[in-house]
Amino acid sequence: MKLSVCCISYNHGKFIAKALDGFLSQKTNFDFNIVIADDCSTDDTAAVLQDYSEKYPGKITLIINDKNIGMMANIAKAYNACTAPYIAFCEGDDYWTDPLKLQKQVDFLEANPDFVQVFHNAMVITTDASREPYLLCTQDQGELCETKDLLQIGNIIPTCSNVFRRSIMKEIPDWVSSLAMADWPVNIVLSQKGKVKYLNEVMAVYRIHAGGVWSATTAVKKCIMMRDAYQAYLANLTLAPTEIIICKKMVAKWNNNIYNTLLANNNKKKAAIFLLTYVCKHPLYVFNIRFLKNVKHLITTK
Repeated sequence: MKLSVCCISYNHGKFIAKALDGFLSQKTNFDFNIVIADDCSTDDTAAVLQDYSEKYPGKITLIINDKNIGMMANIAKAYNACTAPYIAFCEGDDYWTDPLKLQKQVDFLEANPDFVQVFHNAMVITTDASREPYLLCTQDQGELCETKDLLQIGNIIPTCSNVFRRSIMKEIPDWVSSLAMADWPVNIVLSQKGKVKYLNEVMAVYRIHAGGVWSATTAVKKCIMMRDAYQAYLANLTLAPTEIIICKKMVAKWNNNIYNTLLANNNKKKAAIFLLTYVCKHPLYVFNIRFLKNVKHLITTK
């Protein structure tokens, strides 16, 4: 078995068949298996998975949690069940559109041992048609992706496009599991271990829908998640001096965004508490120009 497809699902009944069909349509000259962990879905996701598992015996490893354990624990559970040398990520609400996707990516990694990861572009679609489909990776995306790119720009690697060497990350680090997201931190961990290649091809679809984890998260919570991720990078990774500067600037930026978002939501009291709490934890922040501007803004805002 050369590759394991690592997939998680939760209430993906409307989408999971499309994801499975994309996995099973892959044409490869190597064997691969599909590992899916469902986090106790309350819709018909588990039933659809069971049907596919029975139809393709030996191809699909099915993990059905009897209680909801949360996204991060579910990802770790699925990942630990993947034993092949290469891992391909795709969540149950996304799908692949090119039957040669896996072959192209594995061929590249086989021919380039100094690369640890390869990804490609993906089309983003909104299920409510609130926005026209668009490409996740921009036209100026370079062929090489480095840690500083992922820190400065954000997660430019579509999860449904990701293939990497399992030996580089034998298990998902505990500090990553403690965060509220996995794909971006995992990509940063991998980028520190070797080169990351971008294939300028659209071979997958990333869905945005009301039931998605990120879509359902409040604006304040998103800011907190981003701030916490940068703090975790500073605490757990061996970063270059320029990367440390980027992370510190981003921590300050997202703290400022938390304050501004609270204020925009008419939560003046919570905004004030946030500023005071942060200053108590980081006293030097009281000399930060952003802090002083925020205090002035808070006092003068009705």
